[in-house]
Amino acid sequence: PLPCKEQKQVGDHLEVVLRMLKRAAARLPIGITPQLTSGATRRAVPSVLNAPSRSLHTVVSWRQSLPTLARAGGCFATGRLTGSGLVGEEAVRRAAGVRARVMCSAAAAPEAGGAQRKAVVVPKPLPPHPVSRVQEEKMRRERVATTYFEYPLVSLSGEPKGSIELASAVFEMPLRKDLLQRVVLWQQARKRHDAIPVKHRGEVSGGGRKPYQQKGTGRARHGSIRSPIWKGGGKAHGRRAKSWEFDIPKKVRRLALRTAISARMQEGRLAVVDDLEIEGHKTSLLQGVLDKHGWDSALIISEEIPANLKLACSNIATVDVLPALGSNVYSILRRRQLVISKSGVEYLHKFLLRH
Repeated sequence: PLPCKEQKQVGDHLEVVLRMLKRAAARLPIGITPQLTSGATRRAVPSVLNAPSRSLHTVVSWRQSLPTLARAGGCFATGRLTGSGLVGEEAVRRAAGVRARVMCSAAAAPEAGGAQRKAVVVPKPLPPHPVSRVQEEKMRRERVATTYFEYPLVSLSGEPKGSIELASAVFEMPLRKDLLQRVVLWQQARKRHDAIPVKHRGEVSGGGRKPYQQKGTGRARHGSIRSPIWKGGGKAHGRRAKSWEFDIPKKVRRLALRTAISARMQEGRLAVVDDLEIEGHKTSLLQGVLDKHGWDSALIISEEIPANLKLACSNIATVDVLPALGSNVYSILRRRQLVISKSGVEYLHKFLLRH
């Protein structure tokens, strides 16, 4: 038996269902007899509105509660009813909010006058919240509110090329040393690895059978040649791989990256260049550009790394080149100068201006 409070809720919902059924029967020339799968509900709801000419038997199977039945009852009047057909399962699911299955079968019989009436067709209700709008709203909420400011744009040779708009939420964040330390430790822990693990007796190759019989040989008892005391056997208490990784929320990692970029901005060690193309792949060409700007220790970030620049940097130990996709806090902090291309700034705006 249900508690008193739930019995009252069940009774209220059943009254709503019966009212809907009567209203639907008044409009349609079809008698409706609800047959509910639940025993308690079958005893509570009497058969209503039986017509001699036609009979429509509706079976509702529901999994949640009686409010589901009350909401699904609206589909009897709003669903698509024909002389012999099926009430839409999608309509019930949208109205009830759960998986509900509504099946109906109607036996059509000619009336006394010989004319047969057509069933009234009512359009199905549309879903209240389309999925596309929900996704758009989610993406809108994820964006970070920001303002923009002008910053000088130069070329690799040092010539001014105008200005570029930078987002304050990426390049003017307050310094948070706690976040920087947290993310650097996270990156170092992911790179850390233990000594090369060795194989235990369950991992080495060898037969699994007993090498020789237990008694009668005069030798010590053995059960496997993979035992640690055998030559070629597994190592007893050997080194095992260990992981020091720990997790950090994605929002914290993005905030720390914005903080690291802003730290280089506040120190005056940020340069935005329009293009990273150089004439050749010789290291001496790039070294001359670096000496001209005073970039003895630099990190160069661009959306796509030119082939000549990548080859020229490979022989300079204090200069790193990263695609914008691989930007990280540790790489930024280990070099004194940060050089970002125009395309790299656009990618960072797109990637970091969301939570």
